[in-house]
Amino acid sequence: FFVSCALQHKHTIPPLELLATKQAMKGNTVDDGNSKERRRFNPAITIASTMQCFKAWATQDKNGLKDFVLAQLKVAVILFIANMGNKFEPAYPRNDNHDPKIFWIVNAILAVGAFFTWKWEASKTGRSGGSPRIICLGREQTEEWKGWMQWAFIFYHYYRVYYVYNEIRVFVSAYVWMTGFGNFLYFDKKADFSFERFVSMIIRINYFPLLLSYFLTVPLELYYVVPLHTTGFVVTMITCWIG
Repeated sequence: FFVSCALQHKHTIPPLELLATKQAMKGNTVDDGNSKERRRFNPAITIASTMQCFKAWATQDKNGLKDFVLAQLKVAVILFIANMGNKFEPAYPRNDNHDPKIFWIVNAILAVGAFFTWKWEASKTGRSGGSPRIICLGREQTEEWKGWMQWAFIFYHYYRVYYVYNEIRVFVSAYVWMTGFGNFLYFDKKADFSFERFVSMIIRINYFPLLLSYFLTVPLELYYVVPLHTTGFVVTMITCWIG
């Protein structure tokens, strides 16, 4: 939000009434709005405009201050639960939970459930409109693909199935690839290489992992996939911008 306000108002033009008063004191007339004085950056006007933007955001019904505070409360609850779980005394050593048989049983249960709930459905209409249609690697397909891989990540680590390590690395690479793929489609369609887009994506990818690392006192390198996604986004953005 604050990045948007700063970008929107960093070159804010002083109001005509204020400019007229200042120029009247100097014995000048009001120009057509293209003078250097009107184009010059004014910190006081920028701060006032930012505060107006903040007040408008705080009072809007959707995605306003209320929704922001509620979202941060949810984050706080999740961090509290994660912190309690991280400090909870384990019932047995971590590697004693090695059980490949259970790993494959839960995956088989998931496969059966997926088979009986299979449905062929057109993608939803995007922001740009258009009729719903089946799209190869559309959002619905890629989101489901991510869900399958997240399931594999969780049970791979929980049951310590070491011999599928290479396959899990492929899943991690596929996940990072989808970050680049989704952003490539966005840049190819919108050509939005703005600073606001860059900062919003960096925050979106890194905000929660940084909080987890800090509150759980866990080294950030254990969340290595986060820098991978960040690098994937930055490389994609630079490549599309150059191209």
